[in-house]
This record gives sequence, structure tokens and C-alpha cells, in this order.
Amino acid sequence: MRTIHLPSVVGVGSTDLGQLSLGTFGRGRARPTMPHQIHWEGAAPYLVGAGVEHYTRAVERMDFLRLSDGPELRALTYTALGLLLGPGQHTAALVIGLPVEVMADTVLAKATLRDLRRWLIGSHTFSVDEVTTQLEIVHVSALAQPAGAYFAWGLADSGQWTRPTADLKAQVGVSDLGFNTLDLFAVQGGQVVARFTGGDTAGMRRAAELMVQSIRQQYGVSLSLHQADALLHERAPQLHTAGQTVDLGPLVTQA
Repeated sequence: MRTIHLPSVVGVGSTDLGQLSLGTFGRGRARPTMPHQIHWEGAAPYLVGAGVEHYTRAVERMDFLRLSDGPELRALTYTALGLLLGPGQHTAALVIGLPVEVMADTVLAKATLRDLRRWLIGSHTFSVDEVTTQLEIVHVSALAQPAGAYFAWGLADSGQWTRPTADLKAQVGVSDLGFNTLDLFAVQGGQVVARFTGGDTAGMRRAAELMVQSIRQQYGVSLSLHQADALLHERAPQLHTAGQTVDLGPLVTQA
């Protein structure tokens, strides 16, 4: 089994700086994380993952339409698949995780899956960091995102239940706090328990937005939502401005 962790940060641009440098001054210093470069026919080059803000402005769409199509979704999808599969020709079936709020709405869930299948099923050729992948996608299905946590908890890689039988029969709850959504998911005996399952757009984005607003007002520095989210997860969050280093611990606690 191969896994990757890819921050959902996308921007139009390139990492090519030409001959720009500080000469020998920066040698030996830690370089910023380099984002992945993704390109496919008919689209501008995109940057994906950590470090995008060093080179271009990140796209920050939060609407549910972004889950079905759009160049930033394609950039994320192609980058993830390219990193997982590598170069050459591949055939794949995909299971895509969607928020509970989307999956619980029959009309929205069907429309989202229909739009995903429209562009995903078929042949794709793309390059990630100049490595070309050719992919034939033959099937696309969707599950609620917390189902992945439930399967990771109870199933082996072979798909067999590995926990005690009592755990399969007992009611199990999953709390999935994401960036844009909060999902609650209950399962018992292999069935979803509707009473304790639901979702809302109340994720960590709310706290990140507060951080962006507070830092702009107090220090005149503009951050992206992803940069603010990273500060929320640091043990000793700091902001470096002209002539000072600011302890952001109180702001993080407040947010």
C-alpha cells in the first residue's frame, strides 16, 4: 500500500526564478519546501502542495462546487495520482471521499458524483515534476470521508475485519474535523446510524480566518488560509516582521 500526504493548496505559476539569487549569502540555509509542478494538455502550469505561497497566490475556493470539477481540483487529483502511481501507463478505479453534508443530500451527492465521473472516467496524460503518467480510469465511486477512518480502524489491507466481533456489532462513532467541514459518523453492525450522523461547514477554516484577520489588523501582514492553518498546528507559533519576532500563541489560543 502506498500513501501520500498532499496539502490541498493550488496556485497558477512556476518555481523558475531565472537567475535571481542572493549570491553566496543563502548557501547552507534551509530552503523552503518546494511545491510540486503539474502540467497537462490545454492548461496552464500549476503548483500544488506545501510551499505554493512562496511562488504564487493560492486559490482558496471553499464552495462545494470545487469538489466536482475545476482546474484546481484536476491539479490536486493529477498530482496525487502521479505521485502514487509514478511514470508509465496505469489503469485504476477510484473511491473518492466526500463530506457527510454532501453525501447526506441525495441530489447534491448524485450531481457531484456525476460531474466527477464526467471528467475522470477515460484517458489522462499529465506530468508531475516533469515525470509523465498515462492513466486510464475505469470506475469512480464515492463514500463519506469518515468512512475511510472507520475502515482504517477496523480493516486490514486485505479488506478483512481484524478487530473483535464485538467491535463490529457495537456502535462506533467517528469525529472527523477537517479544514472546511466537521463530520460525525456512526456505524453499527455494518450500517450507518442516521441518528448520530451529520455534517456542517464548521471546520478549522473558521479559526484560520480569525487568524488571518487578527494578524492583518495587528501587524499589517497578509497570510493565506493555509499559512494561518499551519500556525494553528505549531507548538510555538511565531510571526517574523520587520525588526521583531511576535509570539502568536495568544492569538492561536483565542482562535
